[in-house]
Amino acid sequence: MSKKEKIIISLIGLVLPTVVGVIAGKIVGANGFMNTYENQPLIMPPAFIFPIVWSILYALMGLAFFMVLNSEEDCQNIKIASFVFLLQLALNFIWPIIFFKLQLCGVAFLTIALLWMLIFINVLIFSRINKCAGILLIPYLLWVAFALYLNLSICILN
Repeated sequence: MSKKEKIIISLIGLVLPTVVGVIAGKIVGANGFMNTYENQPLIMPPAFIFPIVWSILYALMGLAFFMVLNSEEDCQNIKIASFVFLLQLALNFIWPIIFFKLQLCGVAFLTIALLWMLIFINVLIFSRINKCAGILLIPYLLWVAFALYLNLSICILN
């Protein structure tokens, strides 16, 4: 791969998580997030917190992916890391659609549980390539653990 191609791919990797998040948000719609389920858990952040947190997390994800794509690591390891990252990003994209738009709470719970596992694996893989890149994904892992709790609580309450 030429240096120019690597730069282009790295820049795409930097912005890709944010683009995916924006598209999923547009599909769900601004009013679709918190008004979907009548009964909410006791520990529920105010609605305005979610876009702020997700914006920060998408930026961290993009930066972590950028760092991995620009590492001097073996090409095969970068391919594996990229595959896992893109797989978890795909689940990140479909979860809000399943949970909010389709209102399939149980399917959404299974999806976000799988997402959490893939993020955990992603943290381990990224850390082997670039320790800082792995650390940058830890807030994402923790937030999705909290979202997993919210998803389960909402399923039980509704």
